[in-house]
Parts: sequence; C-alpha cells; structure tokens
Amino acid sequence: MERIDELVADKRRVFEYYKQHLQHLPLAMNPEPEGTTNGYWMPTIVVDEGVPFDRNRLLAAFRADNIDGRVFFWPLSSLPTFKNKSSNGVSYAIFPRALNLPSYHDITDKQMERVIESIRHHFDRQ
Repeated sequence: MERIDELVADKRRVFEYYKQHLQHLPLAMNPEPEGTTNGYWMPTIVVDEGVPFDRNRLLAAFRADNIDGRVFFWPLSSLPTFKNKSSNGVSYAIFPRALNLPSYHDITDKQMERVIESIRHHFDRQ
C-alpha cells in the first residue's frame, strides 16, 4: 500500500501507451467511466464485432515472440463447475474477441512496441 500511487501511475502509463498506439485498429480497450480512476490492472483489447480475429493465433504469435498475453476471462457458466448459461450473451460474445496484454508496472516502451507490432501484424494478415 505504501507504493500504491506509484504502481497505479505505472499501470496507467502502460495502458495509455497501448491505447495511443492501438487507437487506429478495430478494437476497444478498458473503459474509465466519468468520476472514476481505473487502475488498469490488466489492459484488455476487445476486437470489434464482425472483424476477423483469431485470438488463439495471436496468442500463439505472442508465445513465439516470448510475449506474455493472456486469455480474457472465460464466462463462468462455461466452466464445468457451473451450469451452462450460454444465454449470457455479452460474456459469451466478448470472450473470443478479447485478450489481456502484458502490463507489469515496469514494462518498457520497447517491450510494449513488440506487443503492438504483433497485434498490428495479426490484423494485417486477416
């Protein structure tokens, strides 16, 4: 807690860098509703509906380039422990189009640029 302001500032720096450099792609990132301050624990991209996107292929490209991307959260009702509720349309629609980006607090601009280039390359190949 003693470093919370520093860590949140670093996470916000990471998010803003991604947001600035990905703004021309067909995707959205974490919202920050008015009157709130998002700590951007995990910068997430959500590709626009109808845009060709293969999350698993992008994650494979990340792995091949030693980039630690993460699957966006699975809908809880899709997990074996729970009763399937595929009628939860929003969570089932977002899941295959979303991906969490590397975001450790001291990631460098050069490292983020590798992530950004991989994402751009993925869209160029679609």
